[in-house]
Amino acid sequence: MKLLRASFVGMKVRHFAQTFAALGGLLTIVNPVFAQTWTRTSAPSNNWVSVAVSADGIKLLAAAGSRAGPFWGSSPGPIYTSADSGATWTLTSAPTQSWSSVACSADGTKAAAVGNGGIFTSTNSGATWTLTSAPNTNYWSAVASSADGSKLVAVGAGVYTSTNSGDTWIQTRAPNSWNSVASSADGTRLVIVGCGGIYTSMDSGGNWSATDASNQCWVAVASSVDGTKLVAASQWMTYLSSDAGAHWISNGAPNWYSTCVASSADGKNLVVAGLDWVHYWYNDTIYTSADSGAIWVPHIVDGKWSSIASSADGDTLVAAADLTGGGIWTSQQTPSPGLRLSPSASDLVLSWTVPSMSFVLQENSDLTTTNWTDVPTSPSLNLTNLRNEVVLSSTNGNWFYRLKH
Repeated sequence: MKLLRASFVGMKVRHFAQTFAALGGLLTIVNPVFAQTWTRTSAPSNNWVSVAVSADGIKLLAAAGSRAGPFWGSSPGPIYTSADSGATWTLTSAPTQSWSSVACSADGTKAAAVGNGGIFTSTNSGATWTLTSAPNTNYWSAVASSADGSKLVAVGAGVYTSTNSGDTWIQTRAPNSWNSVASSADGTRLVIVGCGGIYTSMDSGGNWSATDASNQCWVAVASSVDGTKLVAASQWMTYLSSDAGAHWISNGAPNWYSTCVASSADGKNLVVAGLDWVHYWYNDTIYTSADSGAIWVPHIVDGKWSSIASSADGDTLVAAADLTGGGIWTSQQTPSPGLRLSPSASDLVLSWTVPSMSFVLQENSDLTTTNWTDVPTSPSLNLTNLRNEVVLSSTNGNWFYRLKH
C-alpha cells in the first residue's frame, strides 16, 4: 500500500506529556480545492433533485422528482442507491413520486425521503421503504438526519421532528413554510431557512429563535458536525455563520442564486452550486472553499445543479443535476487525515475524521526504524463528531502513530 500522508504523534504517555511532531508527511498533497476532477457516474439521466452520502463517502442516495411546494410542478421520479461511491447504482423499491429531499445516517444504513406523497424511511440503506405517520397532506421540502439516524427533522408547511427514526412525528412551534433544514450530528442543533428568514434551535426543535440574517428568500443550508459553522444560500448570495447562526456574513462568497450547499464535518470544506440569478438560467459552475468560506474557487462542470452532498472529510463530493439530461457527478480527492490526541480518564484517545478512503492506523516505538505495525484495536466511530477513535493505554511508554492507505 502507498503511504499517502503520515500523521505522527509522539507520546510520553506515562506522564501524559504529549508531543506532536509536525513532520509534514512523506509527500506533498495538493490542496484539493485547486485540483478537483468531476466525473459523471453511471446513474441514469433524470430530474435529480437531492443526494445524500454516508460519512465515508461510500453509500449514496439520490432522488428524482421536483422541488415540493405550492409553486412547483409535479414530476414523479425514483430513488436510487449506490454502495460503491457512485460506480454502480440500484433502483430501489421506493414509490415513484415527486421527491424533494433525501437524508441518511452517518453509516448510510438509515435513510429518509420526503416529497408530495409524505415522508418515507428506510433501515437497510434504501433497499426498502416505509411510509411514516407524518401528515402526507403537507408539501415536504427537505429532511435532515442525526448521525445515528434516530433524530429526523422535516420541513415544508411546518417543521416536524422525530426521535425514533421516523416512527412517530411531532410538529414543533416553528413558523410555517421552509425550504431547507440542517442538523448537527447529535440532532440537537437545527437550522431552518425559507423566505421568512433563518431560524435556529438548540434543543432538537423544542424552541426556535430568529437569527439576524437579512430578509431574503433562503433556499438551502448546511451545517458542520457540531452545528456551529453554517452556510446558507439565498437568491442573491451565500452567507456564513461561525457561531451557530447567531450572526451571518457574506464574506465574499458567490453572489448568485444558489440552490444547494454542503459542508464537511469540521465546516472548513464548503460547496455551493445552483442557479445564476443574473442570467436567469442554471449555471454549470460549482464553487468550493477549503478555509470555511474565506476563499472560493470556481469549477466548471457540465451540469444544472439541484443538490450537493459531502463526505465527513470533504474529499468526496456528490452533485445532482436536474432538467433534461440530468445526471449525478462525483469528485474524489486524496484524503489527508490528521491525528488528534486527547485525554480520556486515565488513558488517551487518538482520533481522526472519518476518511473517504480506507486508512490503517499504524504504530512504531522508534522513528529511527521502519518497524511500523498495524494497531490491533479497531477504531470506533464517535457519532457526535464523526471521528474514528482508538483508546491508548497510558502505560505503554513512547509510541508514534501514522495513517497508511
